[in-house]
Amino acid sequence: VSTQSTWDRQRALDRQLRRKRNTMYRGNAGRRPYPVAQSGPAPYTPTAAGNPLIEQCSLRNKFPFDQVNRPLVHLLRRHKRQLSQDLTGATAFFATQTKEDLKIPLSVNIDFNLKSTATCDVPEYTTAPEASLIDGKKTRIFVRVMILSGAKDEDDKTKTKLHLSRRLQFLLARKEHGNVTALGAEWVPGKDGAKPTEEALKKTAIRGAKEMMGIDLSACDKWVKFVELSYNKADDEKTKTVFLVPNVWDHFAAGIEPCAQVREEEKEVTEEVEEEEADPEDSEKTKTVKKKVTSTKKVKVVELRPYEMSLNSLLDLDPGRPANDNLIELGLFADCFDEMLQRDFGIQILEILKRLQSEAAKAKVEAEKKRKREIEEAEAEKKRKIEEAEEAKKKKLEDEEKEKETEKEKESEKKTEVKVAEPKPKMRVQHTVDQEMLLPFQYFDKQPPTGSVQGHLKREVLEGMLHQFGTLTKQQVDDVLAAVNIRRPANRGQASPPLYYIKLATTTTEVPVVEEEEKPAEAKKEDEKAAAMDEDKKEEEEGEEDEPLTEESLGRFLLKDLRAMCTARNLNAVGKKAELIERILKGSD
Repeated sequence: VSTQSTWDRQRALDRQLRRKRNTMYRGNAGRRPYPVAQSGPAPYTPTAAGNPLIEQCSLRNKFPFDQVNRPLVHLLRRHKRQLSQDLTGATAFFATQTKEDLKIPLSVNIDFNLKSTATCDVPEYTTAPEASLIDGKKTRIFVRVMILSGAKDEDDKTKTKLHLSRRLQFLLARKEHGNVTALGAEWVPGKDGAKPTEEALKKTAIRGAKEMMGIDLSACDKWVKFVELSYNKADDEKTKTVFLVPNVWDHFAAGIEPCAQVREEEKEVTEEVEEEEADPEDSEKTKTVKKKVTSTKKVKVVELRPYEMSLNSLLDLDPGRPANDNLIELGLFADCFDEMLQRDFGIQILEILKRLQSEAAKAKVEAEKKRKREIEEAEAEKKRKIEEAEEAKKKKLEDEEKEKETEKEKESEKKTEVKVAEPKPKMRVQHTVDQEMLLPFQYFDKQPPTGSVQGHLKREVLEGMLHQFGTLTKQQVDDVLAAVNIRRPANRGQASPPLYYIKLATTTTEVPVVEEEEKPAEAKKEDEKAAAMDEDKKEEEEGEEDEPLTEESLGRFLLKDLRAMCTARNLNAVGKKAELIERILKGSD
């Protein structure tokens, strides 16, 4: 077989393989074949990640702050936690109110007195109230009371600062060997009001706190309606849970005295008792025998006890399996409270960044004006020197002798008196940190699992938060962050530098060093006298009576004699040898 025929057969085989490859199906039969390559750009096909701007603007898992009505589909996206199967939606009332409207302080600490031994009886419930007709539908309303205690001031500033969410505490009720629940009760038209008005729900909250923990909240005159959860528990029945936050910070500065809820139960108790019985071996003697006796006694059993949890713990609540509705509701409330704090602190951060942006713009304008002014001055100086040179050249041509005299005069005029510069005061650098400016940045700087802060924020955190307000464009957010040198990276894979917000809150100034004031003459004499006495005492302690006569010992003995002579002549006996001798000679004159 020739070589040429072998190559022909090989090329024919390659053509057959290419034809089969073009018509081959991917995977199982019935799917589309590989697409045929076409010239020109490929058409746009959306990826699984969705809109690329979501990643560019750090908007993944970010939602607007001002959304009030939140249906179930939005709640499933917002809250990364297990939700109740009966939940239909929520109404975030806090989203319509500003920080000034809510007036919820974060620094007023309320003592919950959890170690109190006070007890209260379990209220006697008859039957569960029937659902009331509201807008033609059977509805039941439950009111939850969230009593807030603000953050305590940290005593040791050298410790790592804890995140604010770990220092905000809420008063709850905990079942014995069970889960926690919020204080509150169900709205009863016969007790609280015929219609579920704000006043009626306030009465329900006061009644619930009194029955569960013995706390009287009737003094609270402001109740923040925070969030409302809606359920469809049955086909023809609606259920709502309303969370209220009372202003305990205005009326319970001395603290709150909760009590443990107890109930009495009759229990059979087995006890050992000692009895005297006759000794079967000796009828005249008795012996002590231990016997077990079963009796019925009334025992107090703790039903609920006061319990506090931080906002951070509420955010990490696990409803368990099967899910507990009380824990789910507490987790949703914690998410909403955390969202409110992010919104309020985000507004402060935005104001700070805009102020820095304005200051940077003004500084840029001033720098440009200064640059133009320096250019104009340099041109004027250059022009003046040229004119002086031309004038000097003309004078030189007119009269050389006269020019020499003029030069001498100019030299004499140039000579200036050398002034002795006054010594500049010593300066030191002083750093002042604005704690109020740090707080909003620190709230977004939460490091799991310790909950400490590290002092800087990533661009993605700030960018996503700023877009949640819904008032800034992508370019405006870039400009605001560029004012603090946080620019978008040129390459997608490149990381942007973080914002060290501690530098923004630190002001560096030079202040004069405060030197110690000179002491009065009398104080100086007293110090010198004390120093001399210490020195003399030291010398006396070093010398001993039975030591051999040396130059040092003779000097000590001479000093001792000179002091005795000064004392006898009513002279000052404090000082060195030369001083004592001089005093004695002057005194003898």
